[in-house]
Amino acid sequence: MPKLASLDIDSTPMHAADRAARRERPRGPRGERGERGEGGSQVWDHGPAIQPVARPRVTEATEATMLALLHRAKPAGQGYSEAARRTETALCEVFRDLPAVEAYALEQRLGMGATGDVLVVAFGRLIPERRTRLVDYLRAVRRQAAALAGSAQESFPSEKRR
Repeated sequence: MPKLASLDIDSTPMHAADRAARRERPRGPRGERGERGEGGSQVWDHGPAIQPVARPRVTEATEATMLALLHRAKPAGQGYSEAARRTETALCEVFRDLPAVEAYALEQRLGMGATGDVLVVAFGRLIPERRTRLVDYLRAVRRQAAALAGSAQESFPSEKRR
């Protein structure tokens, strides 16, 4: 039986092209280079699957106004219940002017009860009945603002419906 000459497989043109392709790693859809994972499979980093959404926030002006009202001193000669009633009325006036998104953000923030949040701590000093009434009023204002925004959108039909 004739002895077969040993072949150098890596010297063939096909394998040389494969080696060159391995040196030049393929790029992902955005041009990034993939990493080699376990077992030699290609691993692509496409970032988070869900992009974070900016959460609605309470404006600094609203927060400062609320803190000023909650920390306001009781006038001399006025009872505690009357001073608390005035504070509640003033907070309702602030809530009435809030847009629906900001009212929602404030409702969520007050409902979480974060211990390090100055606004939440000051609001938490109110008696429970007053806090409940204020949060209920805030919800009603938010619903009313959202309903008004919804009815305004319905009164202006889009051009696609023509």
